[in-house]
Amino acid sequence: EAPSFYLKNNKNENVSLKSFSGYIVYLTFWFTGCKPCLKDIPNENHLVEVFKDEKVKFLSICMFSSEESWRECIDKYSIKSIPLICKGNWDKILKEKYNVSSFPHYAIIDKHGKIIINKWRNPSTDAEEEIRKYLTKQ
Repeated sequence: EAPSFYLKNNKNENVSLKSFSGYIVYLTFWFTGCKPCLKDIPNENHLVEVFKDEKVKFLSICMFSSEESWRECIDKYSIKSIPLICKGNWDKILKEKYNVSSFPHYAIIDKHGKIIINKWRNPSTDAEEEIRKYLTKQ
């Protein structure tokens, strides 16, 4: 079972993982000072476009960053995924629950809320194929 969360998006709305039930959920854990994280944003934006008409949601979870720098990154890099920020204790909770040891950290959750992949290698090479494989599964 994928660990749930309750985070704010860039519109100051609370978002929970449960609200994406029935979708494949692609999570990226990152922080604003992470150069490899920022370098991968165009690849993620491409995936958002490829799957825009499919039952796939892309969530970018910003950790250990100020809200100001997070908002600057959303604008500067034209982030197309659903941007979420950890506030309060959520950094520590999600780092532990998803076993995040380096950044960026990727995970995929199936339509039923189960983790399919956690600690994925750089997904930019085969992410599209991997996501399509899970879209066809019930």
